[in-house]
Amino acid sequence: MGSMLLAVAVIFILAIPLARPETLLPLFPEGIMPILHGFYFSFGFPFGELVLFAVILPFVRKESRRHAGKWLFAMTALSGFLLLAVILITEMTLGPLAGDRRFSLYAVGRLIKIGDFMIGLEAIVGIALIAGCFMKAAVVLYILNYTASRFFGLDDDKPLLPAIAFISFLLSVTMFQSEAEFDEAVTVFWPFIVITVVVFPMLLAALVTLAKRSLGKG
Repeated sequence: MGSMLLAVAVIFILAIPLARPETLLPLFPEGIMPILHGFYFSFGFPFGELVLFAVILPFVRKESRRHAGKWLFAMTALSGFLLLAVILITEMTLGPLAGDRRFSLYAVGRLIKIGDFMIGLEAIVGIALIAGCFMKAAVVLYILNYTASRFFGLDDDKPLLPAIAFISFLLSVTMFQSEAEFDEAVTVFWPFIVITVVVFPMLLAALVTLAKRSLGKG
């Protein structure tokens, strides 16, 4: 989180001289559907995946559990702010090409050049992306291993870890045959899976819990 925050802050500040606010207009040139699709995509990734952290919340130290919820909400709000900042700076620097660029903040970093000595700042974004992906993969792998070991009733969860990691590696190599197939899976199917399989059951469980508590108090 810190590396991504630093990358966004550095690129945002240095890209301000390249920004053209007039590229933000007109608003909604293609209607509301692209906005809804962006909301759908961002809800599936990354915000919908925050539900996964519910698995590791029991490991929070007892003296810190009172503030865990506040920190989660604060970091979620900060992530939303960073996402908004990235959208604004890429729109103002890349213009109509912003929606077609992969890793748009990386593309913005390539445009920054201060004198003849400060160039190649896109490496900052690249390092932050790699670090963030590694951290997320490590957390999700731990969650998957912990869940699988509890599902099979194992006292020791270490034997499953190499097998799960190897299966994940094989899936990462064989799941998609082309880049277009990967794009379709990430932008269309994955948000739907996250909403229906992860978010909706958690919301339903939360509503049932609240209903039971209210009935118990009544």
